[in-house]
Amino acid sequence: QGTYGQLFSTRDEELPKGVDSEALKLVLIRKVELSQAGRMDVVRQTVLSELPTWRHPCIAPLAATSLDDTVNTFVYNIPSTSALSLRAVLSNLEYRKKMSWSKRLNTIHQIAQALAFLHNNNSTIHKAAVHGDLQPETIFIEVCEVQAYLLDAGMSRLIATDRSKFARGEVVYGSRAYRCPIYERGSTGYGPTCDIFAFGTILSEIMTAKLQFPLIMYLLYGF
Repeated sequence: QGTYGQLFSTRDEELPKGVDSEALKLVLIRKVELSQAGRMDVVRQTVLSELPTWRHPCIAPLAATSLDDTVNTFVYNIPSTSALSLRAVLSNLEYRKKMSWSKRLNTIHQIAQALAFLHNNNSTIHKAAVHGDLQPETIFIEVCEVQAYLLDAGMSRLIATDRSKFARGEVVYGSRAYRCPIYERGSTGYGPTCDIFAFGTILSEIMTAKLQFPLIMYLLYGF
């Protein structure tokens, strides 16, 4: 559970018969709840059409979307069955041992590339965007191949179309331990600098191979 809703995963050995396991390796499913307000608004439809166009080697590709009333389902396809969330990697001693200095630096570089693509890409296809929920759960890495994938690219623009949620104060960008201090102090603007703050925290975790808070703190208190 994060800013953008619940995340589920499945691997090719769990896929139903008839599904091409070569095409789908690690499947991540994000369920996002949006209110009826503005659901068919032109802006929201435009953003939905843009999401599959966020193509970058370090961004998890969006394979499919499903819209059902107020629940939007987004299916990401990562081409590796052994990819794990950064939190899972840093929480496991054996995985941490495989993270050599060169692998750590490459992972950091790839995350930075994905963020730069999000923040600076302002083409005719889609607009630049902030991530809004950069944390170890939205970064998946393939330890052996040193490949990082960023989830939820462009999702912040979709959430921003939910006017009623913002009016009720239900939208809070970022996870607690990675949230920018100016945002915590009441700033209503969430911009690229907030993503950079979260990135700096994650950079420290990767370099030290140590999470800020153990898994139990994350599960109990959302840190």
